Amino acid sequence: RRVLFRSDILNGRLTPGALLRENTVAEDMGVSRGPVREALSQLAREGLVILPRNHSAFVARLSQTDLEEVNSLRQVLAPLAIRLAVRNATPGELNEMETMINAMEQRSPRITGQEAAEATVRFHNAVYQATKHRLLIECWIHMRPFVHMLMLSHAVAQPRFLEMSIADQRALLAAFRAHDEDRAGTLIGQHWLIAYEEVKRH
Repeated sequence: RRVLFRSDILNGRLTPGALLRENTVAEDMGVSRGPVREALSQLAREGLVILPRNHSAFVARLSQTDLEEVNSLRQVLAPLAIRLAVRNATPGELNEMETMINAMEQRSPRITGQEAAEATVRFHNAVYQATKHRLLIECWIHMRPFVHMLMLSHAVAQPRFLEMSIADQRALLAAFRAHDEDRAGTLIGQHWLIAYEEVKRH
């Protein structure tokens, strides 16, 4: 049930600020309130849900504080992730990244902003997995919901989000294949800075 909630939040079916009444959700899902309460508590710990005392839960918004904290954490984690991914990514992992890019490009005429944001996060996830660094991957997993919300916001703010994401990912993949750590680091920094500045401005 927690996975179902997370999916609905991250793909936009549950919008920021949407109320999540425990009894209503339990009735809709045909379960008791206990599992729903447990799922909401876990999502609150992940930052996806706000759970005020004695009030109904609601879907979290990406606040200015969230944005700044995610940005500062990314500045620390991303350079390490890029270096390790360039060094440790297998040919199979690089081919899988290319498959992701090709799939997004092929669907581009009919893909939604939400789907584009989700695909972009999956690509970043593949980069972190390629690092082979267990603790770094765990840090990314905790940060990922906030990155996903940021990418959704960027997709709304930037009409060319999909086109830019595909171009950025192809350039990054080329740097990985060339084992060019400096180029890859520069590209990911530029990609993130554009997203951060546009979401902050809007």
